[in-house]
Amino acid sequence: MKTIVTTLAVAAACVMLVGCAPRQTAITPAPDRGSARGLDPAASGQKSAMEKVNELSEKYAALADKCMTLQKDNEALRDKNRVLADAAAKDKRDLEQVKKELADANTELAALTVDLARWKDNVLGFRKETLDAHVLEMQKLVDIIRLLGGETAEQTPDKTAAKGAQTGQKGKVPDGAAG
Repeated sequence: MKTIVTTLAVAAACVMLVGCAPRQTAITPAPDRGSARGLDPAASGQKSAMEKVNELSEKYAALADKCMTLQKDNEALRDKNRVLADAAAKDKRDLEQVKKELADANTELAALTVDLARWKDNVLGFRKETLDAHVLEMQKLVDIIRLLGGETAEQTPDKTAAKGAQTGQKGKVPDGAAG
């Protein structure tokens, strides 16, 4: 029963809001079709439908050609991009190979530098030893010459002894040779 009362109340409210009054329509005179829309497009300055269709067809054809040209250009650019990407990848591989070779060469050069430094130390170290050995050998040869009765640089006047006499020095004999 409540649903019936509710339905009647809603219907009454709708009637009150809408109202029961008949609608009045305003009568307006219809426009003169000949003058407002114009039967002659040339007289009103407008283009006919066919002219508009032709104009739009021409624009469409031009845009379609432009679209095709741009698609071809786009495809050419994609191809060029693929070629450049391949070249870049190859160059990157080559660069990695060169870096690896350079690192190997640097390692080898560092090892050679260490070996060279050792060789220099050995040669310079042996130079003093070699020089000391030659001095000792010369001293022994002087001793042998004296034993055999020969003259040595101290006993023979030469330029060194004469020069030493002028300066007040005697000719020099290696240490230990006077023995």
